[in-house]
Amino acid sequence: MKSRKKSKTTLPIVIVVIVVLLLVGFNYWLYRVGQEEETPAPAQPGAQKQQQVAFAPTNTPTPTPTPTKIGSGRKVLSISGGAQNEPKLTQAVIDPLDPAKGQKQSVEISASHTAPIDRVTVKLITDNKSQTYPLKLESGITQNGVWTGSWTMDDTYLYTYIFEITAASGSDQAVAPIVVRKKP
Repeated sequence: MKSRKKSKTTLPIVIVVIVVLLLVGFNYWLYRVGQEEETPAPAQPGAQKQQQVAFAPTNTPTPTPTPTKIGSGRKVLSISGGAQNEPKLTQAVIDPLDPAKGQKQSVEISASHTAPIDRVTVKLITDNKSQTYPLKLESGITQNGVWTGSWTMDDTYLYTYIFEITAASGSDQAVAPIVVRKKP
């Protein structure tokens, strides 16, 4: 009787051991087959070389920044600074500050100097271009007056929008930038 009991308990254990060994063997075989596919075969004489292609990760595009908000309509701006021997730029009026593309924009620049001012210009720097506009003496005299000019806005100014004002009197020159928007 005892031998029969032993054989009843050993038979299931033997079956479990055989199944485990088969599974381990099968997994080992799958592992080796996978290794053979990844490892290139050694080159044989006369065989053509295979070109290996390396894939590089794609660069993530830089997001477009949101334009900074600017005011709208007519803006009166004070200008200060400059050297003692330079013409003094004291005020700029930009009307409108936010023109639509194709809309007229005008500026008035107040400038003074001990000698007559020869010229006043505005260099408008926008997203895609830079254009210099000469201004005319509208009121006052060349030593203390208001210079005006206008143009049609023909570019965008979402990221770059700078008015570079220059007043010249002989060899003396003053430059005052008004930065509305500038790319970071």
